[in-house]
Amino acid sequence: WFLLVTALLPLLIGRRWRLTWAVRGWVLAVVGFGLAWVFGQGWLTSVLPAPSMLLVPAAIGIALAAGLGMAAFEIDLPDYRFGWRQIVSLFAALAFIGALGPALLSSFSGRWDLPRGDFNRSLSFLGDGETDGAYRVLWLGDASALPLEGWILDAPAVDNLGPNRTLAFATTVAGTPTISEQWPGSDSGATSNLARALQTASDGGTARLGALLSPMAVRYVVVTVAPAPDPYARSRASVPADLLSVLDAQLDLASITVNPGVRVYRNSAWAPGVALLPSGSNLPDGGSSLADRTNRALQKSKAVLTDSAPFAEAKGDLPGAGEVYVASAGDQWSLKVNGKSLTRSSAFGWSNSFAAESGGAATLSFQTPATRWLLLVGQAFLWILVIVYLLRVRVREDERTDLLKVEGVQVVDAASEVSVTQTERPEGPDALDRILIDTGIIDVLDVVALQESSSIDAAGVAQVPETSASSDVVEEDVRQRRGRRRRSK
Repeated sequence: WFLLVTALLPLLIGRRWRLTWAVRGWVLAVVGFGLAWVFGQGWLTSVLPAPSMLLVPAAIGIALAAGLGMAAFEIDLPDYRFGWRQIVSLFAALAFIGALGPALLSSFSGRWDLPRGDFNRSLSFLGDGETDGAYRVLWLGDASALPLEGWILDAPAVDNLGPNRTLAFATTVAGTPTISEQWPGSDSGATSNLARALQTASDGGTARLGALLSPMAVRYVVVTVAPAPDPYARSRASVPADLLSVLDAQLDLASITVNPGVRVYRNSAWAPGVALLPSGSNLPDGGSSLADRTNRALQKSKAVLTDSAPFAEAKGDLPGAGEVYVASAGDQWSLKVNGKSLTRSSAFGWSNSFAAESGGAATLSFQTPATRWLLLVGQAFLWILVIVYLLRVRVREDERTDLLKVEGVQVVDAASEVSVTQTERPEGPDALDRILIDTGIIDVLDVVALQESSSIDAAGVAQVPETSASSDVVEEDVRQRRGRRRRSK
């Protein structure tokens, strides 16, 4: 929160373009914070992305305002008399140092306060999904203890973990989380079936949670009670005791002793992510009853097409005729057996199934929607616009520099000797002043006042006999004026 204090500085002392862009940065930050708050209240959750995405523009706006605070401190603050603005600048600097404090302290150990071990050591037995077919791991627990970002679980019977604690759930494919699973998608659509199954079990609606999770290909349920397994965890998260009691009461979930920092349950009713069911298996098309949300044929199914590429494709030999069940959402899935496309059917209201009349070489693939490629092209186009804009700004700056050289305007250090040939010049701003006035950096009145002051000083110097003391005074006065001119630039 200290960075917010630093970002307020340009609003208090900034002028001209520093103040303008600081206001724009704060507008961006307020919009980002506001949308994240709206999402947290449960409004527009089907439209808005995850809060981690909504906070990105807010972070950009705060960073922009904080950087402009330094520019305002260097350019605008010297023009003010000593007062409250200098005191505010001091507090902003202290706030910035305070914001950097935790990061600096955590860097001393070289590990940035990360534990020396993670769940990969304790949960290596989860496998990779290549031997027994693809499956998912369901992660439950305090959101601060999960090794990946998840979705909030709204289950009043088990989600009371204490103040500032949130019960969350997430899924991984065949093992511990990878980098590609750190950004969860929307919790609507097929993901809501996981939350509904957990809510049913927490309310006492079923004693066979594993059967409700089998259409989602959930093989293991992992409950974390610490950010890392023992002995690497430095602290304990809130233990979801009510949730553990519900999971222990399930008849098709077997508890596995692994580590005090994590509880693991094996689903004895699990089904592979791509499974072959007997021909004529009638899979329900979704519904509110328990019978419409599971099928006993899944518990005896066999994994097929185990030669899979991540997420989008699976290949292998289909041993014979049957119903091929795919535990993935989306109607863009297609299955070809011996080069012949099979008809897709909906199962459980969100997944897919294909009726195969014979076995053979099979390929399951996902056809990426054209909108995704359009969005990628749009992103590339936006980056091109940004690069072109930056190049044009750089060209304009170079042209201004060339113009100054043509007009004969020379800017030298305040401590160096300056020799200017006295020639007739038109009244009013010179070339450099005209550029600064056009860009809004200085005002015409400032230039006129500076020129009048210079004329008066020059007339006074002409009337006073030149001595070494008076020349030093005049030279010091010229240096001060040049310093003010250079700061305005």
